[in-house]
Amino acid sequence: MPEVRFQVVKWQFHPKPQTRPIAVELVCPEEKGKKYVTFRNKGGGKLNTFRTSAYPLPTIMKNTGVQYYGTQNPRQFVALSVLKVCSSYPNSFLWYGNDKEVTDRIGNSVPPNLMRAIAENIRRAPFMQSIKNPTVISTFAGCGGSSLGYKLAGFQELLAVEWDDNAVETFKLNFPGVPVFHGDIAKLTGAECMRLAGGIAPGELDVLDGSPPCQGFSTAGKRKFDDPRNSLFKEFARLLRELQPRVFVMENVTGMVKGAMKQAYLTIIEELRQCGYQCKGEVMNAMYFNVPQNRERVIIIGVRNDLSITPTHPKPQTMAMTFGAALDVIELTGDQHRAASERVLEYGRHHPGGWNTNMRLMMQLSGKSHSVASLKWAERHLPLGTIIKQEIVDSGIMHPNRVRYLSKNELTVGASFPSSFKFSSRKKAIERIGNSVPPNLMRAIAEHVRKNILCRYTGAHAGRIS
Repeated sequence: MPEVRFQVVKWQFHPKPQTRPIAVELVCPEEKGKKYVTFRNKGGGKLNTFRTSAYPLPTIMKNTGVQYYGTQNPRQFVALSVLKVCSSYPNSFLWYGNDKEVTDRIGNSVPPNLMRAIAENIRRAPFMQSIKNPTVISTFAGCGGSSLGYKLAGFQELLAVEWDDNAVETFKLNFPGVPVFHGDIAKLTGAECMRLAGGIAPGELDVLDGSPPCQGFSTAGKRKFDDPRNSLFKEFARLLRELQPRVFVMENVTGMVKGAMKQAYLTIIEELRQCGYQCKGEVMNAMYFNVPQNRERVIIIGVRNDLSITPTHPKPQTMAMTFGAALDVIELTGDQHRAASERVLEYGRHHPGGWNTNMRLMMQLSGKSHSVASLKWAERHLPLGTIIKQEIVDSGIMHPNRVRYLSKNELTVGASFPSSFKFSSRKKAIERIGNSVPPNLMRAIAEHVRKNILCRYTGAHAGRIS
């Protein structure tokens, strides 16, 4: 067994106070002048002294409730929105469960801004300066769904490859520091790719990510084995051979593993193995990874043979996330909406529930059923179905109130993008989202790859202190 040596480093790991105590009314002006007290949920015993909005909120603990004091209803609980803000969670943070369950989650958690201060202080320690973030190059990057997932998992993106003009402009709006190759991937050589990525050498990249266009495999269209769009996979495989990253991640639609298309999938797996990788594919559903959308995708993970690690996939992290859980964090300012036609509104008053439109009922009500096969209905207690990339005539996703379609921001959060993510318009947002990997799904994959593959192999790996 090799000798393990430790170096003693003198460093103050605990950060010094950064601010004076923050009053509730400074972060929630609507709370000014109010008083609070904390009671147990059972038994009603008082736990601490009164506080006013001129001071920080009393400690939020599991199985307790922070309540207003001196109101007509002395057991009125403080709004969840106030508890979230006073615990330093951003508005975009998604919660699962009822009010009590969310309060318990807050009471059981470390305030994010406190842990951020601790982590930043540790990160400044001299010995931490040599830790490198794992690196990724994203091909077929689109607007950056995968890129955001990798960013949230602590990866450094060296290069994005994309040819669509609007996708590139959207990507640049949201990732201004990431270099972009804007053009045909078939014209990007491995040598040029490595040069644009900062001059890396073959074998140095941690992850090559790619979502080759999948229309030729998609169950939403006519699946054709010889569809020329399927050949773009070969460009991904070519770069894989030339760059020789430690790991690759490839995403595609489930249509590639169904029926006659399964032969194409087996051919793809074999070609990836010929590139020098152990490969494993698995169907993953985004709704089990903090995405309020029922979206299945095939995720293929490959590990370079010399690492001698068998690829695995992350296990589901949550129960199916409902769309209602996402509605609380949607930013309404500057949103874009789409009104529904009278035909859709009439049907909405009779809709029996569920994701799909009842074609027979639509015919009875309006005498027509064309264009509504892709008219879908969001429900608060269910995940959204798969968000597709276009709306034709009456097609689209209706809001649970059944009087309008989902807005741009609702669709954005429904795909697990933060409300702050920038799209040029609602129409373009649908196109970009429909073509993208949900960021929270890719975050789970990236975190799994980092922990279970990159940090396991010996040598100069991601997270290693050199």
